[in-house]
Amino acid sequence: MLTRQKRRILFAIACGGFVILSIATLFYSLGYRIGPRWQIQKTGGIFISANESGADVVIDGKKLKTTSLLTQTALIKHLTPRTYEVRVLKEGDIPWQKFITVTPEIVQARDALLVPAALPARALGTTTPLYANHTLKNGTIFFHQNGTSTPLYTGVKKFWNLPKSDALLVLDKNGLLYRGNSRNISATTSLEAFIAPSEYIPSDVPKTLASLLLSKNNIILSDDEQRVIYWDDHTIGSYWISDAREMPQWQKTRALGVFAIPAVIQSVATYPGHGDYLVVEIGNGIWALEIDAVGSQNFMPLYKGENPHIVTKQGSSLIIFDDPRFYELELP
Repeated sequence: MLTRQKRRILFAIACGGFVILSIATLFYSLGYRIGPRWQIQKTGGIFISANESGADVVIDGKKLKTTSLLTQTALIKHLTPRTYEVRVLKEGDIPWQKFITVTPEIVQARDALLVPAALPARALGTTTPLYANHTLKNGTIFFHQNGTSTPLYTGVKKFWNLPKSDALLVLDKNGLLYRGNSRNISATTSLEAFIAPSEYIPSDVPKTLASLLLSKNNIILSDDEQRVIYWDDHTIGSYWISDAREMPQWQKTRALGVFAIPAVIQSVATYPGHGDYLVVEIGNGIWALEIDAVGSQNFMPLYKGENPHIVTKQGSSLIIFDDPRFYELELP
């Protein structure tokens, strides 16, 4: 028989248990978890943006999510702070893998590019396709379109394509910079006008860009004109020239060492629609290369042949020449 005192004790225990459970539930709903050493930790998450719906997101060997049908994304919440092995898998595609470190109250976002294990190449023939492009010959830039060539600038030492603005950045033989296109050849600019220093773009950024443009033989701008990518025979580097707040979440510094390989790097292009990736021509293949080298670097074959060369990009397609034919690759 329960005495009044025992009932009071049981009631107190029940009230205490309710309070503890309520507090635990509140902490859980706020994203707190118990860490490996029994400490209370604020959790984080991982956000995967893929180019395929229905792809499995596997974390530390366990399938936790599938990329959605509409947005091709997946959010994994309430992960305790530590490093996770993340794999994105879909039948027929090359697995995407990354070691991602989760920190408290931060969702780590990554672009998972899934490339088919067998990407078909469409033969275009043996004659040079007529694509609009610019070339430099004897100090003159020519614009080629529909089989005709139009001279644009003379006295030129170097030039670079500005993909976003459909223009050219031109260095003349006197060291002056010009900016223009096939419709306007009189516009002039300085790098300070092209990249206006601000609170988030220090004054040394235009100077660093100028140094890179003058010193690197191989250098291109990203499709959004926010970074430059440069390479030599064995290494690829990158420098962010835009607002620091717009850098990818994974990028911590403006300057990056992207890639190093003993084989000769023949050419580099930006990957259409995926700013975190490059298209790289090495040996007998064309490859997709992830710019972020931290936590493993995804490096996936797009095409293998005899001696392929990147000719140009057309939308989401890559035009390559592999003697004696031209091919079109529709990139995922």
